Amino acid sequence: MKWVTRLYVHVDRTACPWLIKRFVDPKAEFLFVPVEKIEDTVKKEKAVPYDAPGVELGHHGNKCSFDAIVEKYKIKDAAVLELAKIVRAADTDKMEMTSEAAGMEAIMTGFGIVSKDDYETVAKASPVYDALYTNCKLKLIREKYKAEIEKLDRKQRREFLKKKLIEQTNPLFSLCTCQGDTIMTLLISRYVDLLPRQPGGFDHADVHLESGQVYVAHTATGTVKIIDGELVKHLATLQGCPEASGVVCAQNENLVFAASRGAGKILVIDVLTNRVLREVHAGTMPNGLAWDTKRKQLLVADVEDNHARLVDPYSGNLISALQLAGRPRWCAYSSKRDQFLVNIREPAGVAILEPESMSQRAFLPISIAGPHGLDIDDKNGLAYVACDGGAVIILDISTGHEEAVVQIGGGPDVIWLNADQHRLYCAIGKPGTIEVIDTQEMIVDEKVNTEEGVHTLAFDKKRQKLYAFLPKSCRAAVYKEI
Repeated sequence: MKWVTRLYVHVDRTACPWLIKRFVDPKAEFLFVPVEKIEDTVKKEKAVPYDAPGVELGHHGNKCSFDAIVEKYKIKDAAVLELAKIVRAADTDKMEMTSEAAGMEAIMTGFGIVSKDDYETVAKASPVYDALYTNCKLKLIREKYKAEIEKLDRKQRREFLKKKLIEQTNPLFSLCTCQGDTIMTLLISRYVDLLPRQPGGFDHADVHLESGQVYVAHTATGTVKIIDGELVKHLATLQGCPEASGVVCAQNENLVFAASRGAGKILVIDVLTNRVLREVHAGTMPNGLAWDTKRKQLLVADVEDNHARLVDPYSGNLISALQLAGRPRWCAYSSKRDQFLVNIREPAGVAILEPESMSQRAFLPISIAGPHGLDIDDKNGLAYVACDGGAVIILDISTGHEEAVVQIGGGPDVIWLNADQHRLYCAIGKPGTIEVIDTQEMIVDEKVNTEEGVHTLAFDKKRQKLYAFLPKSCRAAVYKEI
């Protein structure tokens, strides 16, 4: 059967061909003509018109042509009904209706520009609707089996979702959401423009868990940009942080610390007002930061003179300082063991520091060059060390024994541990990916393409959101674990 609509397809006129092919007429042939020629084409080609003025399969009230086809052909598939909400929101400019609508509208706008004609646009759009449809199915499965899924660990949950998807009768499942036998569980939710949009590199970021606010050092502009994680929008930009580098949140104190390598200072930011309360001078090029939750003092790792300094962020006083074995990278505080961990680039290892006396308890050498990103699994006494040499080392903090070495696809920077889901997120700037390590199996089990130069992440463990900061487009990509 032939189907005809207007030229210059966009949201509704790319979604309808997908719907028709998948659920109405698998052998459908589509025609795209000027609006004034639709009536003649219907008569000449015996075609079914859709998304055109005055036709049955068109807009009626607040519903779009996709809705009309669903109703006409009595399509009862629950995931299609969910997808219809997204199409309707994007096509009728009601972006607030669904979180996916704005992204869909943007993608279809882009396809329309880069495609040579409407046929190519529809062909490019089809896999997008495949993916959205499958994501709608996953959403319904998660809602239906919520109690059962919550009892499973991550590996069991992935197998459960895969089984339930396969049980669905629609053959579409094999087209999307899988890489080999792997269900993709880290899915893009939306993008946040970080205003003013000035391209250039980001450094570290952190999340204030109670408010959901995200703070990221924008090195290129010497600012700290703030995202409202609840509303998922840019909230503010704080000036006065030249060569912005390390950022860390003091969760219980409602404070954020941002290091300025270019000015040798730390900005102390009030989470409640997002105002800079004071500036604390700490060495020449402060970079890595870690917050001592017991003593309420800040460790500052300086990449110019290779010192670790303890400062009182309330008074601004220097408490003590320690010469390190080499150039420090990122650092962290273990509340369970009451000690700081500091990555040292060369000699490659992790320095264990005593907070009370500001002395080195131990130095744990590692086998891969360039320790960089760092996170701690305090419960199990493990440190995850991402190395420039293209690997993540899992280190027993007590013994210094390397429990595992996981090879990854490039030199990483920031890493974040999702302990609840047994996942470790690794940002790799070249070629621009997030590699996800299963910390039970100790393998890379998922790769997500981002943008070249993306080496900064922040993870909100409370809301299970991962933020990746895109330097070329000056945006944050927001991912959610399914």
